[in-house]
Amino acid sequence: MNIQNVMILGNGGREHALAFFFARRSETKQVFVFPGNDGMEITPKVVTSAKFAKFNCLKKISEEVLEFSLFCEQHKVDFIIVGSELPLSQAFVDRFVKNSKIPLLGPSQAAAMLETSKDFSKNFMNEFSIPTAKYISFKKEELLALSFDQIENLASLFSNRPAVVKASGLCAGKGVIVPANKIEFHAAIKEFCTKNEEGFDASQIILEECLTGPEVSLFYLCQGENFIEIGSACDYKRWGDQNTGPNTGGMGAYLPPKNILSDENKKFISTKVIAPLLAGMMKKGTPYNGILFVGAMITEDGPKVIEFNCRFGDPETQCLIPLMPDNFAEALYLAASGRLLEWILKYGNSIKLADKKSVHVVMTHAHYAGANSEIEYSKNLKILMPEIFLDLGNKSDQELFIFSCALKKNGNDFFTNGGRIIGVTALANSNFKARTLAYQAAREIYFEGRHMRSDIANNIGEDL
Repeated sequence: MNIQNVMILGNGGREHALAFFFARRSETKQVFVFPGNDGMEITPKVVTSAKFAKFNCLKKISEEVLEFSLFCEQHKVDFIIVGSELPLSQAFVDRFVKNSKIPLLGPSQAAAMLETSKDFSKNFMNEFSIPTAKYISFKKEELLALSFDQIENLASLFSNRPAVVKASGLCAGKGVIVPANKIEFHAAIKEFCTKNEEGFDASQIILEECLTGPEVSLFYLCQGENFIEIGSACDYKRWGDQNTGPNTGGMGAYLPPKNILSDENKKFISTKVIAPLLAGMMKKGTPYNGILFVGAMITEDGPKVIEFNCRFGDPETQCLIPLMPDNFAEALYLAASGRLLEWILKYGNSIKLADKKSVHVVMTHAHYAGANSEIEYSKNLKILMPEIFLDLGNKSDQELFIFSCALKKNGNDFFTNGGRIIGVTALANSNFKARTLAYQAAREIYFEGRHMRSDIANNIGEDL
């Protein structure tokens, strides 16, 4: 299938990984990432934010869709992939589909409520008998009106462990607190009820049964009631080693997660989660078309859904993409075109990843996500890395890959431009070798205040 020009919406490491996948294909002429970040020039053929200054952050949806559509048509974009959640939550997908015939991979605003509203998602799972934790939902004002004693009673609503506190809306991966005791539960309620930051939606708050067990991320490509398995990975959400510190957007990941996810559990999630979810979406008149991320916990009672995301995960995608076969591009295009069944009939119901271990390590600033202090992390810090790293992007046989999360360029130098800065993925025939290579490379990258966890993919077993 002749896919020459691709547009990816987003600006982080996940989008860089997707851009890398298409850029390394021989038939690709150009990959556009909107808005992207300057570090993506590590991968040849990628055009980023300089071309999209008028559209930065997609804040004027109604005004920008027509101009964006015209740009895609003029540059002969074959199809578009939604990488980040913002275009989904703001109905950009809906408006684009109405104004353009270019295939777009991403669910409608209504279908994306599986991610943008945890209250909707939990109600949906209950309605269609999808296994998940018990919960109760409150408006922020309702919690603010409760007394200290009433809030303390809520802490033990489901068991002896305090309930998990979740903001119902989008919070950039930082809307979940798992309290260790009632004091932390009170603090979590207070934080979510009083926090007033752009991009953090806690107008409705979920109190959820605290499940126990290992977590795993599973990815599916869906169109209507058809779907294929893309792959699975384990990520590390906490800022510090041994899962300490605040929740972040993700500090690293590894795959395959065979130590957690058995074939039986994979089959259970396909039949008891994905199939009824897609059927339920069809029944509600909001068919699901796009990537579906399932965050699941493997409990003593079997797998239960912790959350859905309606896009690729970050940093799991940076683990998955280097292992992807070439026909993954065809799968994405056909799903965007409403023809995923053609791929299934030709190749089967799953992507066949390369048989290697993959480890991804993320570098952040030491103050990212409020770690260590409430001081805002610094930007504009010069980042130093060996020049050889800049040549990795177009060599598909390399075992080391650099993905830019938030870099900007001034002259010939790169500078930090966010909290999560850059990530390193390493592939090898054993987890030990992949982990060792990833950390060796990560230590060669430096900026003031650099922080990374030291325990990504540690002690997970060498038989994986």
